[in-house]
Amino acid sequence: MKVFSSLILALIPALLSGKYKQYFDYNFDGYDDYRVWRESDGRLAYYDIYLYLENKKEFEKHLGLSQLYNPTPNKEKKEVECFWPGGHASLIHSTEVYVWEGKILKLSRVTSQDYVKVGDAWEYIRVTASIHEGKPRIEKIEHIPNVLK
Repeated sequence: MKVFSSLILALIPALLSGKYKQYFDYNFDGYDDYRVWRESDGRLAYYDIYLYLENKKEFEKHLGLSQLYNPTPNKEKKEVECFWPGGHASLIHSTEVYVWEGKILKLSRVTSQDYVKVGDAWEYIRVTASIHEGKPRIEKIEHIPNVLK
């Protein structure tokens, strides 16, 4: 436990000073971008995210990405995923997925898992909605078994 607490104490000044960088390719252009931790409430982490601009040979803070919680690029799908454990009311988790359209980052879909009472039992449901022509559309509603076999 001493080693863990010492590690945390050693990281705090680096995190607060902005010197602790994590490298990802957020816009999938083949260049590493980076993020610096800004704040967290224990479940949601916010970062200042800087994209590498090849034409300027420098990094520039991306205001849109810096407003997202827990942003993680998915290189295979070319998406930026934001996972929120928990949420409002009975929400178990939700995920927002963003895609790049040129240099603009747009919300693509949202998935939320919740539970509802059906008779005497609680059942889990997962709803996925996507954005088409600027409007949300429910793509699917799934029953998630609450028993693992």
